[in-house]
Amino acid sequence: MQHVEFIRFVHRCLGAVGLLVLLGLAAAAPGMAQDSSLPAVPTPIPQPTPIPLPEIPARAADAADTARQTIAGATPDSRLQEIQNGLSAEQERIKDLREDTEKQLKRSGPAAMITETEKSWVRIRDRLGRWLADLAARSGALNSTVADLQARISLWRLTQDQESVAALPETVRQQIADTISVLDDAEKQVRSARDAVLDLQT
Repeated sequence: MQHVEFIRFVHRCLGAVGLLVLLGLAAAAPGMAQDSSLPAVPTPIPQPTPIPLPEIPARAADAADTARQTIAGATPDSRLQEIQNGLSAEQERIKDLREDTEKQLKRSGPAAMITETEKSWVRIRDRLGRWLADLAARSGALNSTVADLQARISLWRLTQDQESVAALPETVRQQIADTISVLDDAEKQVRSARDAVLDLQT
């Protein structure tokens, strides 16, 4: 009798231990699934969706405001005009200084003359460095604006191409077409301004 009770006791203990082992494996499973050696699953890029039909009039007005603001923002500012106006004179100074430097290197003279020439080159280098930094910031901002306008145009074209638009009133369909035209014109003007700055950088 005691032998039978002992066997039952051992059986109950093994059952509890088995349950604990299973629970431990279950708790460890998430950590095992997140093994860093496994390749990460890429996050899907959300696809653009057409503008909801009830939002078209308000979004069209917003797009028109955006187009006006971006065109105004692409107008050359005082700093850009300063660089444009000073570039020809700077090129002339570089040409003269190069000729003067070549002459000095071909003849002997006091070291002070070379020192002054070196200072002139440093001043030109620093001035051009500031210009290039300002132009890079300007072209970068304009390039971001171009990308934003292109994304807006794509969204409006996506909206225009959906089947439900065909059933809308002519005035709404014309508003969509006009919005695309306005944004497209703004994108061309801003892109032209960006290209002009890139040309100036070059």
